[in-house]
Amino acid sequence: MMKPVFLTLIATFLTFTSPQTADARDYFGAIAVAPNGAYGISWDYSTRGAATNRAMNECRNRARGCRSALWFRNACGALAMNDYNDWATAWGSNRGVAQNIALRNCNNRFGGCYIKRWACTSR
Repeated sequence: MMKPVFLTLIATFLTFTSPQTADARDYFGAIAVAPNGAYGISWDYSTRGAATNRAMNECRNRARGCRSALWFRNACGALAMNDYNDWATAWGSNRGVAQNIALRNCNNRFGGCYIKRWACTSR
């Protein structure tokens, strides 16, 4: 039979050496866009699929022909668009990075673009 002190030591060791799953949690976001410029956006979902579904459903509530344009994990996503509903998306480690890349991509391809929407996950 094991002594109570030994069992307590084992329990303490396991508590302090076990991986901390709360710190490792991923957060997902997504952007969906329709041909008429309508969009859907999501952030802080526990899976890529859930984030994409939320963005697609939000877009579909506003328009037809929505398509999944971007997903991101533990990051930020941005949507740049012009007045003709041409668009580009990007993700980055922070809001500024995501917006700058999306804007550059949109302007390089279409011109006249501005940031339409952005989102960042909690982590």
